[in-house]
Order: sequence, then C-alpha cells, then structure tokens
Amino acid sequence: MNRILYTSFLLGAGFTCIKAQSSTPPNIVLILCDDMGFSDLGCYGSEIQTPNIDNLAGNGVRFSLFKNTGRDLFFEHQSSCAIISDHWKLVRGSRNEPWELIELSTDPFETKDLSAQYPKLVKKLEIKWNKWAERSNVFPLENKPWSERIRYYIERNPEQNGKE
Repeated sequence: MNRILYTSFLLGAGFTCIKAQSSTPPNIVLILCDDMGFSDLGCYGSEIQTPNIDNLAGNGVRFSLFKNTGRDLFFEHQSSCAIISDHWKLVRGSRNEPWELIELSTDPFETKDLSAQYPKLVKKLEIKWNKWAERSNVFPLENKPWSERIRYYIERNPEQNGKE
C-alpha cells in the first residue's frame, strides 16, 4: 500500500512539474505486458513487427537503460533451469548440460556464453539457484515423463494440489 501511495505521489509530483513547464497536458501511454523483454519490440531490434509501438518510440520517449526490480528470478521446467540476477542470466537446457552465462544488457538475444570468462559468477549464481530450488522443492531434477513428475510432486507436496 505504501508503495502505491509513494508511486502516486511521485506521479503527481511529476505532473505538477510538467504542468509548470507546459500549458498542454502530457500524453501518457501505459502498456502492461507479461513475459516480454525489451528486445521483443521492433524499435529495439526484434524481428517481430510492432509498428504502433515503433511509431510511439520514434515520436516520443524511448528508454535505453533497462534494469530489473532488484530481485532474482528463478526458473525450472522439466530440468531446464535459469536464474536472472541483475543483468546476468545463468541458464541450462537440462540437468545434464553445463550452465551458460549471458550478459543480458549487451546480449539481449542470448547468443554469447560467457561462463568460461566468469567462472566465479557462474558458481555464485548456481549457489543462489540451488538454494532457491531446495526451498521450493524443485529437487531432485529427474528425467521422468511429465505425468510421472506431476504424480511425484503431488505425493511429495500434497498441500500444493492446485485447489483452493
């Protein structure tokens, strides 16, 4: 609640400053997206056509410095694993593959594996991922068919049955 009030205050303060500088009200477009990175927009180099957003970016403000919210994001699906921490992404396709390290701020399309250049960072992020996986009952990572994995996790965590 405090965050909402604080954000509202900042927005109000921003509008007050704009109003003092200009007699016309500002045009504000707020776009909420889920599971989208900045490189998914045409104006930032995507192959996906986004002409309306590209037009807005061409005639208005276009952000060039991206940061996450300061928290780590974790992922695991059928032993494919990842952690995004700051502008780094540690990822592997399965439990049998080595970790790859990507610097998202300079490689948004994730083409360059930097794990050999930054082995200490790989280890640090792997430790974070392992701690999260332990807390979240992700282990053990197994090569089981999907139906067997679901049955296993339901038996192991009956309180997480998906029902209210």
